[in-house]
Amino acid sequence: MPEAVGFTSKEVLRLVPGLVYPTLNYWVTSGLITPAKHDAKGYGTVRLYTLPNLIELRILVLLRSMGFSLQQLRRV
Repeated sequence: MPEAVGFTSKEVLRLVPGLVYPTLNYWVTSGLITPAKHDAKGYGTVRLYTLPNLIELRILVLLRSMGFSLQQLRRV
């Protein structure tokens, strides 16, 4: 079975300035963002994100730094 191509959480954190793992994990587990390629299914599996996911995360981090609340981000 071929490997899925995408960005791991570690790569996402390098590519999205201002994003830290606890925030990314919370946003995924709360449903604010969904990894488009592959979601973790238990301990030891890897979430994979696509380029549109990276763009969405950059926008969310920017809006959050501008003072938007999580409820406002959910509406956006």
